[in-house]
Amino acid sequence: TGPADTVTWRISVSQTGKYQARIRYSAPPDWAGGKYEVRIGSELLSGNVQATGAGYQYRVFDLGNLNLSRAGGYDVAIRPSGELPHSLMYFQSLELAPVF
Repeated sequence: TGPADTVTWRISVSQTGKYQARIRYSAPPDWAGGKYEVRIGSELLSGNVQATGAGYQYRVFDLGNLNLSRAGGYDVAIRPSGELPHSLMYFQSLELAPVF
């Protein structure tokens, strides 16, 4: 519900370069508009939660591109950008696809 509430994990990247980030989550209509950030190493992407429907209807959203300049381990973190009166989203996955 706030910036201190963070989901963090570690990934290993084998190829340097540009990646397209996509996030998959579910969010009821009254959670729409919540701002969040996704940090991968020093790269930062921001987004606004969009409603996906009632219940657990998951959808994929494009977050944009980022540049990973070295191979190896990166910390990934997702957090709300500010305080919310509810949960941010029902997060399911984050995909990084190489951009050729």
